[in-house]
Amino acid sequence: MREHAFLALAAATAALAPLGAEARPVTYPSGNMAMAEHRDETTVVETMRTLTPKIAVGWHDEWDDESDWQFHGPMVAGLAKRWNMPAAQANIFWMAGAGVAFDDVASAGGEAQPAAYAGFEADWENRRFYTQYQARGLWAEDIDNTLTQRARVGVAPYIAEAGGLHTWAILQVDHEPEDDRPVSVTPVLRLFSGGLLAEAGVSFDGDAFATFMFYF
Repeated sequence: MREHAFLALAAATAALAPLGAEARPVTYPSGNMAMAEHRDETTVVETMRTLTPKIAVGWHDEWDDESDWQFHGPMVAGLAKRWNMPAAQANIFWMAGAGVAFDDVASAGGEAQPAAYAGFEADWENRRFYTQYQARGLWAEDIDNTLTQRARVGVAPYIAEAGGLHTWAILQVDHEPEDDRPVSVTPVLRLFSGGLLAEAGVSFDGDAFATFMFYF
């Protein structure tokens, strides 16, 4: 199911004309975001709608083959702080969700337990450099309880004009304590233009990573 959701979103994203994008959970009032991400044995699909300049609501689906569980439920994200500098911008976002977790990654027929998660994201970027840090905790009673982290640094090999194709070379470090390999390092190539953003990479351990986002 998660593979079909990921491929369907990727196909729909590729077919739509780009409108304007930034890889952040809160965009502009009445703006929408659809995202699918796959890393190693985890797949996440999210849809978000921004209600105000600081609040967005949506739905979160997640499948984890490593620990054999899935989660589904509503979520909310907010802009906690933004710094607009002459040639750069920095942001802090928070996010939280609650729903149901199942102890079977293949179907929703397994044991169901209430679950919730919360996290935050901080970023800083100018037209040449980019940094980001994310942390998230998940609580699902007996199914899974864990804290995951991600850090990124990136550089743009060229400065694109507004509306052009923007390219970023990113080094991503993921920390997931329950994985067989708790720390993974992944070189990632990011491309975005208008409302379409795509990322792809392969970790030094050989695990594939891909993200598709569409803002509309």
